[in-house]
Amino acid sequence: MASPVPVFTALPSLNHTVSFDASASVCHIGFCGYNYKYYGPTTNRLGVQMGNVPKITYTFPALGFYTVVLTVSEKCSPAGYRWCPASISQVVTVL
Repeated sequence: MASPVPVFTALPSLNHTVSFDASASVCHIGFCGYNYKYYGPTTNRLGVQMGNVPKITYTFPALGFYTVVLTVSEKCSPAGYRWCPASISQVVTVL
C-alpha cells in the first residue's frame, strides 16, 4: 500500500498567529491522522505539539523562524492495525 502524501499551507498573520491547512493531503485508504509540531531556537529535540486536525490556527510564543513538521498517518492496509506515517516540513516566518 502507498504511504500518505502530506501537504500543508501556512498563512501568517499578526500577533504571532499562523493558520495551517493540510486538507489537501492524500490518504489512500480513507481516514488520515494528522500531527503538527514545531521546532525553534528554544525547543527540545521532541518539538512542541501544535494540533492533530487538518486545519489549525496556532499562536507561537515569539517572533521568528520555526520549522513546522506535519506528519500524516493512515492504516497500512484496510484491515490492518499498523499505521504508516509520512512527514513534510517547512520553515514558517512568524510576524
